[in-house]
Amino acid sequence: TEYPTYSMLLRVLRKTLYSNGSESGEINEKLHPLQVELLLSVEMLLKKVTDAEYQIFDGHTTFEFIDESLVCFDVSEVSKYGYKNAIYFLMTSMMWEAVAMNRKDMDTNPIRTKIWIDECASLLKSTSITLLEFVEAMVRRGRKYLASTVFASQLLKDFLPTGEGPIQDLIRAIFSLTEYKYIMQV
Repeated sequence: TEYPTYSMLLRVLRKTLYSNGSESGEINEKLHPLQVELLLSVEMLLKKVTDAEYQIFDGHTTFEFIDESLVCFDVSEVSKYGYKNAIYFLMTSMMWEAVAMNRKDMDTNPIRTKIWIDECASLLKSTSITLLEFVEAMVRRGRKYLASTVFASQLLKDFLPTGEGPIQDLIRAIFSLTEYKYIMQV
């Protein structure tokens, strides 16, 4: 069985929300006003995710990389879109999933995993504290599962941001926890 897509979920929601099981029209009067308010809010979010601009998130994945020895994510086009942080979060989640798979076989068949993040400046310049916290946790906890992280960049200042604040603290923590750091130009 396949997981539902956002479009499928939107259709089911609309059949619940609108009268006669249709996908639009009058609101189902059997619903409580709070249910209607909640369903309308969720419908608005799902409509946005299923629009053409965000259609990349509305589908089944065909990406299986558990048995691959090398997986590369090309992020050169990511900066063109307004959902860059979501794509980075998806990629780092997939990386962590690969690391977590190793937990099952740690005693019998341990696999050393190396996560390479080239041109990491675009990831580290994220304004999403949630994303940076996830990367920091992945780097910190990955060592327990024989995973190490390699960051590569052109500039040292990508790893050592100026100023104070939670984002700068997270970037400094990520840099200090990273096993290997490659700086191509000093």
